[in-house]
Amino acid sequence: MTVGLKRFEQIIDAYGVDPRRWPDDERASAQRLVATSAEARALVDQAAPLDAWLDRADKAPPSDLLIRRVLKAAPGQTRVLGWASGAGWAAAAAAGLVLGLSLGQQAQMSSQADEALEQAAAWSVDEAEYFG
Repeated sequence: MTVGLKRFEQIIDAYGVDPRRWPDDERASAQRLVATSAEARALVDQAAPLDAWLDRADKAPPSDLLIRRVLKAAPGQTRVLGWASGAGWAAAAAAGLVLGLSLGQQAQMSSQADEALEQAAAWSVDEAEYFG
């Protein structure tokens, strides 16, 4: 990609004069332009003091308010549903555990009741009188 003077000025305005900050796909062409164009070198010379001043400036971490605003305005932001959060998964796991234990206990009680009915049906009247 060939970088012209107008695009080079946009690159300098957006990324500064340090070529390491320039877009990868335009860096080589922009460096060739600086090497061959007095106007491009003049743009670098004009922007260099501002870049140096910005590099020396303290880099304060962004405030919580700024972070929230940026995340809210970000395109394509996906919202995590309540159930997809950690607490949601924990609640789903707990519900599954309770349901599993309940069904297991019910199946065991049903099995015991079936065994008692089978045993009672197998006894004859004489055996029932004998065992009391």
